[in-house]
Formats: sequence, structure tokens, C-alpha cells
Amino acid sequence: MSNSTEPVNSNLQEVTPEFFKSKFENSLSYPEYKELVLTLAANQDTTGDNKSESRIFNTKLNSVRMNRLDKTIEILPGINEVLSNLTKELVWLVLTESWCGDSAQNLPALNKIAELSDKIQMGFVFRDENPELMNCCLTNGTRSIPKLICVNKEDYSLLGTWGPRPDPAQAMMREYKAKKHKEYEEVQKDIAIWYTKDKCVTIQNEFIGLIKDWENR
Repeated sequence: MSNSTEPVNSNLQEVTPEFFKSKFENSLSYPEYKELVLTLAANQDTTGDNKSESRIFNTKLNSVRMNRLDKTIEILPGINEVLSNLTKELVWLVLTESWCGDSAQNLPALNKIAELSDKIQMGFVFRDENPELMNCCLTNGTRSIPKLICVNKEDYSLLGTWGPRPDPAQAMMREYKAKKHKEYEEVQKDIAIWYTKDKCVTIQNEFIGLIKDWENR
């Protein structure tokens, strides 16, 4: 299950364990991913083939966001509790891009959670370099990121997904797409304000439930 009511894409359920394992073995760790974002930002560059000014600017902004969140996130007691009861070894494979604002707002929290347990390993791959994987876990038909895919490390069987945003932020985007009642830039600003006020509390609460669910599958 994801954090929303959207079901796991049926195509993702048909992906072989060997495919997941190969993608994870060729993924970046969080320190490697963050270092890449910082390097790209310093060099006025971005991931992907689209080197637009907006994506380069967003990569630079995201390097600042990730640094800030890495230093300020406070872990909820419920996270430590659910991790202490985790017996299954999990692999979290995350699709992302350096220019994605939602990635910068959420990946530091995911990393903090994963760091607290030796039973969770997390790797990052790029959306545009992995269309065959991205197309298996679309969000309402869109290639929205970040998208976390959780598999059982024992056999690399699929357990579930999360993404691209905590549910309140995703609801804001769903409302925008349904009504188009404001400019896209305005809803992006509203979501950024929500992230700032939320301080990564909602994503942690969502993962308390998700980890329990994945443990019992």
C-alpha cells in the first residue's frame, strides 16, 4: 500500500525480483546522492537531459533544503518503536531527480528513518534513466517522484510503495488538478509552505503505519 488510496500499479507486481535486485545493486546511497546534488548545484547543473534554467535553479535550491532538513529533522518516538519491532529486512528503492522539490523535502526524512535500523537498506535511482521502472509505479498516470518501492530483502518480492508526497500535500495537488482553480506555481508555493510548517512529522507518521504493514505482509 502507498500512503494514499491509490493501489500499487499492477505492472509493478509483475516485475521480477531479479529486476529489483539489479536496480538496487546499481543505486546510489543517500550520502552519494546528496553529494551529487551538491556538486551539480555548485556547477550550475542538474540531473537528466533537460538542462533548463528552472531545473538548474531547483537543484541549487534543493541542495540547501536537504542540508537544512538533515540538520533539523526530529524523529518521532513512534518511529523508534516500530523499528524496534521490525524483524523483516527491507530494501527501499527510490526514484528521484536532483531538481525535484518533493524529493528534497522528503528524502532526508526517509534517510533518517532508514539510518535508525540495520534492517532497512535504501538506494536511489534516477527516474529518467529508468523508464521501465518508473512506468510500473505511476501516480494517476503521471511519472511523479519521489516514488519509494519497498521489497523484502530475503527474496526481493514487492511489499508496497510510497509517494510522491505525504497525503495532505498530495491532496492539495489532486485538488489543483481537478479544479485548476489557481496557477501551478501558486499550488507549488502552497505545498512548500505546508512542508515548512509540517517539519517532516506527517511523513514519519505515514511510515509508522507503512512499516507495520510491510512487516506483516
